[in-house]
Amino acid sequence: MARRVSVQRRDGVALVTLEGAATGPKGCGFDPALRRALDAALTEAFATPGLQAIVLRAGPGGWPCGLDPAEDYGPEQPTLAALCARLLQMPVPVVAVLSGTISGGALALSQAAGLRLALAATRFHCPEAGLNLLPAAGGTVRLVRRAGGAALEALLSGRVLEPAEAMALGLCDAVASEDTLETAALTEALRGAALGAEAPFSPR
Repeated sequence: MARRVSVQRRDGVALVTLEGAATGPKGCGFDPALRRALDAALTEAFATPGLQAIVLRAGPGGWPCGLDPAEDYGPEQPTLAALCARLLQMPVPVVAVLSGTISGGALALSQAAGLRLALAATRFHCPEAGLNLLPAAGGTVRLVRRAGGAALEALLSGRVLEPAEAMALGLCDAVASEDTLETAALTEALRGAALGAEAPFSPR
């Protein structure tokens, strides 16, 4: 059985790759098993010799997106909030490469990354409002701090946002084509490492 989260190392950068929505269990988002796998992968990534930065990304189909958003926020350990806290507390820059549909756990985790690069076909969606749920794990709080109330209002409207609008609202920091996205992520990760505490995308 394939690992749900894998870790590769390249030039001091740990590439943490989530199973893609096209290859993972159908209809599952950040269920307890995936959260445990991500927690273990972050521990493995942090142990990388000479670690300078972490890039968090997903495989084919984009980031996991569950049929039931509430499952992402379940109480089973590690919780999504705990994973977000780990990303925020990493002593090296964290770059999130966004693809597929970013909602639920993916949205919360992306807001905990220092820099968010989106593929041109990425979509942002917050279905919780239509299900009488409130997005949890601190993602909306961090979003308001980073981007302001307009971004939260757009998400809670239930609309699906395309990358240009998402970037204008502050949901992501840049949009790149598929053939340049990985190079851009590695470049920005190492640039952030070189800048250290003065990096413009330090976690907030």
